[in-house]
Amino acid sequence: MAVAKHVAEAHEDGIWTCAWTKQGHIVTGSVDECCSVWDANTLEQKKTFKKNLLGVVSVVSNSDGKTIATSSIDSVLRFWNPLSESSEPVGFIDAGPVEAWTLSFHPDDKTVISGTQKGTVNVWDVESCQKTQSFKGSSGEGVDAFVMSVAYSPDGAQIATGGLNGAINVWDAKSGDKAAEFEGHELPVRSISWSPDGQVLLSACDDSTVQAYDVARPGKPFETFYAHRSWALGVAFSPDNRHFATCSSDRTVKIWDLNMKTCVAEMMGHQDQVWEVAYSPDGGELCSCADDGAVQVYSIAAAQAAAAEAEKKDAGEKEAAAAPA
Repeated sequence: MAVAKHVAEAHEDGIWTCAWTKQGHIVTGSVDECCSVWDANTLEQKKTFKKNLLGVVSVVSNSDGKTIATSSIDSVLRFWNPLSESSEPVGFIDAGPVEAWTLSFHPDDKTVISGTQKGTVNVWDVESCQKTQSFKGSSGEGVDAFVMSVAYSPDGAQIATGGLNGAINVWDAKSGDKAAEFEGHELPVRSISWSPDGQVLLSACDDSTVQAYDVARPGKPFETFYAHRSWALGVAFSPDNRHFATCSSDRTVKIWDLNMKTCVAEMMGHQDQVWEVAYSPDGGELCSCADDGAVQVYSIAAAQAAAAEAEKKDAGEKEAAAAPA
């Protein structure tokens, strides 16, 4: 429903991560150990990076789309230039065992952070490929310390983390000190996303909910979205600061209106669990990737129009059924 573009076999295995760049590219990372670059308009494959090992778990783009960072299960961060003719990495960081999982670029593009399986947040200098800072990024211990999701705030002053134990914390990016703690989950937090204005934080969790938090008021969420029938695996704020997208192991992708607190569109094109969603820079389109090896691109306007038409049709049928014979 409302799928504008589709590549059925984009990778030879499940696709766990995707990003949309300012250069008009969609970048995907797969368990097949490859990172692929696609033309966002045509979904023509432009380039494939094959130096990753054991599967790509996180891919992020810097602000101008000229540098891509990947993290793979071998705990190596690699930097790539999607505009170059070369398919070799322009830099790499051997982070060490359990020292790199999910990634996030600082807004100034000079550093990238990695959440780790052992519960730390590592800060890496992009130019030198050296670690400049490391701090405890989880309230959990042992296996529960795993930092599954990280995200710099839009101004780069804070870092949000989501943990295997359901904890959500915000940290001062300079000192590494905890700035705020948020409640609401007890299962793994797979994804977190800041609103473009930095005032709201969204979390996607294995409890199938998405929580919305007021960053200025730590504690409980101001809204709970019972988003999916199974694990909520990904969440992404729209550039419009009002809508957000979610994806799930129930194979659906949904678009939500934060102000109206309602789902405004649902897409069901994938055949397996959907790992991540990413908005285009202008917010007009959305891409998703899944374990079925497919990449889907949706027109936001078309998706919302289709949902509105379906709702109108359903209301008409109910009215007709209720009318006296």
